[in-house]
Amino acid sequence: MGRGDGKRGRHAAGRVALPGVAAHHRRRRARAAGVRHPDDPTDMPTRKRATERAVPASDDAEALFAPIAARLERDPDVSRGKGFGRGLRVKGKVFAMLANGRFVAKLPRERVDAIVAAGEGERFDPGHGRIMKEWVALHARDARAWERLAREARDHVAGGA
Repeated sequence: MGRGDGKRGRHAAGRVALPGVAAHHRRRRARAAGVRHPDDPTDMPTRKRATERAVPASDDAEALFAPIAARLERDPDVSRGKGFGRGLRVKGKVFAMLANGRFVAKLPRERVDAIVAAGEGERFDPGHGRIMKEWVALHARDARAWERLAREARDHVAGGA
């Protein structure tokens, strides 16, 4: 029943047990479900369940974002791109967008940390479980705050472009 004799052990339920593999899959399934398995040595953020992140883009968010986008597009370097939330771009790089009905902007990491600490937003997770440290998703639906942050994001991205 050893490893080198070609035989595999069996669990009580009759499933085949391969050394180390089953635990790995249990940890993976737990991370995908948004919980931390007790044997999991990693200290990584877990994914949100599909029901938590599948928020459709709402019409009121689009109605708030459209005039902001129109004003920012007066700048010849700004355009409205396709994909990645149909975001606003400066010199080809996305700096602000709507994602799942929320306003999202790219800002310096320190600024994102300050917004998160103030409780005004959270770090943006595009849905694959990896938090983007320079992107913030705002909680409030405030057109003035959105435009202020969009301009700040444009300046930040344009400076690095």
